[in-house]
Amino acid sequence: MILRQFLRIMIMNGRDDAKMFTKMRLTYRCAHNIMKEAYRDERNGGEVMVVGVTGPSGAGKGLVVRCFAAHGFCVIDADQVAREVVRPGEAVLTRLTEAFGREILLPDGTLNRRRLAAIAFASREKTDRLNAIMHTEIRKRMLERADACRDAHTNVLFDAPQLFEAGMEDACDCCVAVTAPLEIRVKRLTNRDGLTEQEIRRRVARQHEDSFFIERCQYHICNDGDIPQLERKTEAVIGEILRVGDEGVS
Repeated sequence: MILRQFLRIMIMNGRDDAKMFTKMRLTYRCAHNIMKEAYRDERNGGEVMVVGVTGPSGAGKGLVVRCFAAHGFCVIDADQVAREVVRPGEAVLTRLTEAFGREILLPDGTLNRRRLAAIAFASREKTDRLNAIMHTEIRKRMLERADACRDAHTNVLFDAPQLFEAGMEDACDCCVAVTAPLEIRVKRLTNRDGLTEQEIRRRVARQHEDSFFIERCQYHICNDGDIPQLERKTEAVIGEILRVGDEGVS
């Protein structure tokens, strides 16, 4: 607990060297795991790595996540979990209906995501209310799945646009920010989601600036080029994370 507080103070004072931060967190976790005899791979004594990937909508996190998966990381997708917690019969859907009205439901009782987004992203207050309802249950389920991956001695990747808002960063050894220029993001989201440019810009305006993610993460990938370039940048970050992870338990 003391080391965690020291690390936070270090970041607040601008001492955010990625290698030092990651090594210190891994050293802490390694010592903790030895004492508790937890997360130990009896086959090779390896430490389970937990990485969080985050960033604004349309930045290109999907390809980055696929690269991590190709390196054997168990991917836990926050968006997928978010879809699960709002299925009919789930307590979260009931709370959303109470907060935003039955107009967010389709005739069959399922969530009308587009209608909910239009209402919830209309103001910061409503956006915060939506997040407060969603985050607790999403965090709980993601941590449960991470435990299952650890039991299988598999590295874990949280694919979580709202990693920090949900308080998931404390479960990570390091975090990776994926960003892209605003106009590129707007174009991607317009093509992907079938919404108007005005709707996309209103949604993006309710999200954090790139600096929010960059300042809180130990690694940063700027997706401002083509796919091969993004893959090269991602591979370099993965290689560094795995190398530091190996050093942390050597």
